[in-house]
Amino acid sequence: MPKEPEVKPLEPLAYDPKGRRDPFVTLVTAEGTKGLAVAAVKLVGIVHGRQGRLALVEAPDGLGYILKAGDQIGDGRVVDIGRDSLTFSVAARPGLPPTPVVKRLRTE
Repeated sequence: MPKEPEVKPLEPLAYDPKGRRDPFVTLVTAEGTKGLAVAAVKLVGIVHGRQGRLALVEAPDGLGYILKAGDQIGDGRVVDIGRDSLTFSVAARPGLPPTPVVKRLRTE
């Protein structure tokens, strides 16, 4: 019978963000305050893949995010990703129905 190889445990790794946002922390905080506003993000690209479409957005601070249908960002939720557009459902005030907000790709 072959001898089992000796397994040595790995040392734990620590994430050092070096001043950047931690990608493992949600954009919506536990207290319900919003990290980003839909109005502040800019649609910079749409990627078509086997899993469907993904939207590439940029925040005012230059950080980029990849969104799929159903993702929550700040005060809105991604409803649809079209060929050249991204549609959010934004709740303006508690008790009022959500408003659709459409971001379009610039074709310059």
